[in-house]
Amino acid sequence: MILFLSIRISFINNRRTTHNNSSDDDQAFEKFLQEHRTVKTIKCEEKPSTEPKRKKRNSIQEFICNSSSASSGEDDDPSEFYSKVNRIIDKDLSWRKPEEDYSSDESSQLSSSSSPSSSSSENDERIIRKKKDMKISINFLESLSNYVPLEDKHSDAKQYFIRTGFKNKNKRQELAEKLFSIYDQDVFSSKLSDKVTIVWSGRLTATAGHCTTRRSSQTATVTLSHKVCDSPERCRDTLLHELCHAAVSLIDNVTDQGHGPLWRKWTHKAERCYPYLPAISVKHTYDIAYKFIYRCIQCHYEVQRHSKSLNIEIDCCGKCMGKFELLLNNNKTNEVQTPKKTLTRYNLFIKEHFQTTKQAQPHLSTPQLMKHLSQEYRKTMEQQQQSNPIDLPDLEQLKI
Repeated sequence: MILFLSIRISFINNRRTTHNNSSDDDQAFEKFLQEHRTVKTIKCEEKPSTEPKRKKRNSIQEFICNSSSASSGEDDDPSEFYSKVNRIIDKDLSWRKPEEDYSSDESSQLSSSSSPSSSSSENDERIIRKKKDMKISINFLESLSNYVPLEDKHSDAKQYFIRTGFKNKNKRQELAEKLFSIYDQDVFSSKLSDKVTIVWSGRLTATAGHCTTRRSSQTATVTLSHKVCDSPERCRDTLLHELCHAAVSLIDNVTDQGHGPLWRKWTHKAERCYPYLPAISVKHTYDIAYKFIYRCIQCHYEVQRHSKSLNIEIDCCGKCMGKFELLLNNNKTNEVQTPKKTLTRYNLFIKEHFQTTKQAQPHLSTPQLMKHLSQEYRKTMEQQQQSNPIDLPDLEQLKI
């Protein structure tokens, strides 16, 4: 502190000796400030050239991806970034662009024509009529979907929806072979053509299909269930799912992979080839149409079967030990109780005389025995009609 005061006193004395008036002091002070200002400006101008700018943390440029620096692999394979999902809008055909039947010259004439009100109304009617005649172009694979109306389906796909169609065994096999040839060419580069066999089975009651491969012969068998895959749409989606399993074993030479990354690789490729088809899922969510339904009378618990495998008199409900009633599922929605069979007079006659006739004539076979009983039944019916004739009224006495 003492040192500071002594320096200040000496500075004041020096200034008094050199500058006698206050005006000189003001000029010196302004000169002093000007020198320091020029030094600071020089330093600020020279700083960018000598020292690099500090990079801002969390800059927006770090977040924005430059298109030129992006790798080509990400553009080629967008499935690595997202997975395909099923959207409701994909099933709405009103969003599709219709296929115009008239030429561009005709449409330009309709749009450029300028005439009075009567001619403009006629042109509007023609445009509306043309729009009604437009057809939405849908390919063969998408035409197999249930949401596509029959009139909009592809010409080759309509045969599987009319009359018996897909229910016919030959038609099912024909469709499966046609789908396999399309998938093999588009997705698997024709590497499965001679190695995969497609068969239909009725033993798969809950599984839509499965793929069995043989490493020794490098072949695969795809089994489809006609009880679960009961529509062309289900056949199309299930076959593509199973062929991806076959590709993992036959093309990648990897077994016991299941629904792993290799299988997912083939499904992504198939989804890129057919973006209009639903996403390939691991498990199906189909509503299986069972023909017979056993419902508990007490707790209404239902057991669904494809055949009459339960005995109502013996089997009981596992929850409340109640009895079952048999329901017949006709139209997948309307459940109608199965009527009890009533025996006819012929059935009662056969049931009554079968054992006695068989014991009396043991040398006769079953067809011969049934023929003999039918002849006996005919004789008894004729005798009953002769003994009890039907009294018909006199037509002359009737007043019409």
